[in-house]
Amino acid sequence: MDATCTPADIRYPTDMSILNEARMNAETFIDYLYYNFREHFENKPRDYREIAHKSFIAYTKQRKHRRKVRRKALRKQLNYLRRDILLKISEVDVHRSKKLLRLVQRHEIIKEINSQQEYMYTKKVNRVDNRIVSVSQPHVRPIVRGKAGKAVEFIEWFQFHRSSVLG
Repeated sequence: MDATCTPADIRYPTDMSILNEARMNAETFIDYLYYNFREHFENKPRDYREIAHKSFIAYTKQRKHRRKVRRKALRKQLNYLRRDILLKISEVDVHRSKKLLRLVQRHEIIKEINSQQEYMYTKKVNRVDNRIVSVSQPHVRPIVRGKAGKAVEFIEWFQFHRSSVLG
């Protein structure tokens, strides 16, 4: 097996920004399902997006984030995201459109982000193996390089089988 790395230009991820991005993507998924597959829903699922957004903005506007405030804000965002993820999609025919297939794949990434963030929240740790730092680019990983300008670089990590590369 061979691996190739190239630098990636992404914004510096924080747990709150990752959870907010995942929550907004989950809400997009809910909207798409509701408006295109109404026969499977009685009512549109509640998602509290305005409240969640106000909570995120209130946290980001603070200059210093104390530990108690940070954990409370993380718990709120985790709860909003968990509520959005619990939507039942088993009745919907996934293979109906390519856009739906992409949204379902992104939904799986969001589930993985949620499980990683919940693990870090409950265990009170800041590390997890194969941590996803971007919803839109789940293949990007952080590497600690210790260079003068930046301590951490984000790289796109591609993995190949030698047989497919060498022919």
